[in-house]
Amino acid sequence: MAIAFSATVLAALSAPCEKVTTDLVLRRLLESEQGVACRLLEKNLPLDRCRPDNEGPGRRTFLLGQLVNPAPFSEPTIQAVNIALKRAQAVASTSVDSHHLLWGLTRAEGSEVAKALANSLDEQALQQSLATLSDVELEPEVIHSCRRCGLAAPIASAFEEGLCLACQRRARRRAIFMLRALAMAGLLLLAVTAYEGDYLLLNLAVAMVWRSLASMAHEAAHWLVARLLGYDIVGVTLGQGRPLFTRAFRFVVFQLRMFPVGGKVLLQPTTMEGYRWKRTLIYLAGPLSNLLLAAASWPHLNPSLASFHQWAPQTMFWAVNLWVGLGNLVPWIASGVPTDGSALLSTWRDSIPPWKLDLKTRATFALRSLETIDCESVEGNILDYFRQLDPEEALLLLYGCPPEQFERLLEVRGLEEVRPALLGPVAWKRLLKQDLDGAQVLLDEAAATAPRSAVAKAAQAALAILRGQVQQGVEQLSLWVRAPGLGVEAIALEHLALDEYELGHLDKAARWTRLARVFEPGRVVPIHLRWEAGPEVHGS
Repeated sequence: MAIAFSATVLAALSAPCEKVTTDLVLRRLLESEQGVACRLLEKNLPLDRCRPDNEGPGRRTFLLGQLVNPAPFSEPTIQAVNIALKRAQAVASTSVDSHHLLWGLTRAEGSEVAKALANSLDEQALQQSLATLSDVELEPEVIHSCRRCGLAAPIASAFEEGLCLACQRRARRRAIFMLRALAMAGLLLLAVTAYEGDYLLLNLAVAMVWRSLASMAHEAAHWLVARLLGYDIVGVTLGQGRPLFTRAFRFVVFQLRMFPVGGKVLLQPTTMEGYRWKRTLIYLAGPLSNLLLAAASWPHLNPSLASFHQWAPQTMFWAVNLWVGLGNLVPWIASGVPTDGSALLSTWRDSIPPWKLDLKTRATFALRSLETIDCESVEGNILDYFRQLDPEEALLLLYGCPPEQFERLLEVRGLEEVRPALLGPVAWKRLLKQDLDGAQVLLDEAAATAPRSAVAKAAQAALAILRGQVQQGVEQLSLWVRAPGLGVEAIALEHLALDEYELGHLDKAARWTRLARVFEPGRVVPIHLRWEAGPEVHGS
């Protein structure tokens, strides 16, 4: 696919009878098998309005898109740009416009490189560069397949250990179910040995009731503390397996499932102020509620083993709550699903909180609702508007707001804890305004507080290019070309592919995975359940 894609670009650019223009490249690509990718690009970023020397809604949309997603580059793309620059320098009459060059380098693959060349070089230098591009060796396309369902796709991150994402998730669910079943078996064994055989069914019923009540108390504690701390409750789920009952009440979705073991509460923060401390209290609320119930039942227990059977209901109640409370405090992950203890450690260990990762998957869709926002026109009322936004939309607005509003908006919304995650995008904004010194200040801070930020690394390389250090900038980009990507489009498209996997639409799933690779060819790290879970608290 990559070879065919690049060949189409070269054919479009080297047409002898037509002038090389962006419109020509787009028209030729629309006729190729990658037409769906180009139509998506044309829909989201109108090519006739988003060039850097134009103003208007198209430019604003383009800047927002770049600030959220400066995608990494593949090795052939870096080689192609480097060769083109050397060829351009050999032509005395050619001057490379750094602003247009930056615009081209902020995108990832063939068509965008072609636009950068077409806008930066004259036709003679362009034809010379294209002649050299034919010598660049592209990586052969590798088709991966799932050994269980047979799905084949050319994107490596859709597969892990020979299984596609859908089969991986099904395997995780089966493993989780087995762990839950083993835990229930221990409780049932306690019920069987507590009484004589005549009361076996009653014992089993008592064990199930105590386990269900323990889960309800656990999730209710999460829910109550979250509400007291100002969180919005999106949904509450009790049990595992097939849904039996689903109802929405006051914008909260309540769901009861077949097996009364475990559950989860889906939360949505209304402010980022004190994020880590609030999440800590929410995570601790569930296990502590079970431990308090176990402590309350202790005075009613009879320690005499000889009369153990006389106190079996109280004993089971104590054992169930003790097991649920202590088990959820242990920091471990059962087949991709973290306990409260594991999530608690992640809250303090991760430099970027989980809701920020969830933002990446939702940013593409939130951008569409922000395309009509003109930051300059709402500057007078920007704070009032900002308070009405969800956290995801608020952060996206920060990406596009004037730099002088950055500090004030952080202070108003209490977003100081996410400042490291915002340094790279705001630096991009200042780069596009030619504020190189201001961008350097932010990038120096990002290097110390967010050293793994892909956005900051791309901005640092672009800054070197704008200052005339072209070779250094290209080399910086090549150092992290294979790092895990955070591209918005690739993540969103792979989620669409995952949904199609589960519905059995293999052709559609393969199409979405191919399109994801077009947007982010360097993506090689598999996606795990953390991209799907979003901001939720897993219970017992």
